Amino acid sequence: MDNNVSFRPVQGTEAKIAGHELTKGYFYCATDSGKIYLDTEDRRIPLGGSGAAIYYGNADTVQEDATTKNYLFPKSAMEKKEDSPK
Repeated sequence: MDNNVSFRPVQGTEAKIAGHELTKGYFYCATDSGKIYLDTEDRRIPLGGSGAAIYYGNADTVQEDATTKNYLFPKSAMEKKEDSPK
C-alpha cells in the first residue's frame, strides 16, 4: 500500500464527477446532491449520501476487510463528542 497518497477535495455536480477519470486520492463533494466519494487506485467509493455523517478518530492501525476491500476503523478509536478535534 502506498502511504504517500495526496488527498485532494473536489467539488462539482454528480454528472461532472461521474464523467471525471478515476484519480487516486481525490475526495469529491457533489454540490447538487450532497453525496461524497473517494477515489482509490481501482474504484470510486461512495462514502455516503446527502446528510451523511463523517466521524473523526485516531487509530494506530486500520484493518482492510479481505472480501470488500473496505477499511475498518475500530469504534474505540472514535473521538468522544465532548473532546475537541485533534
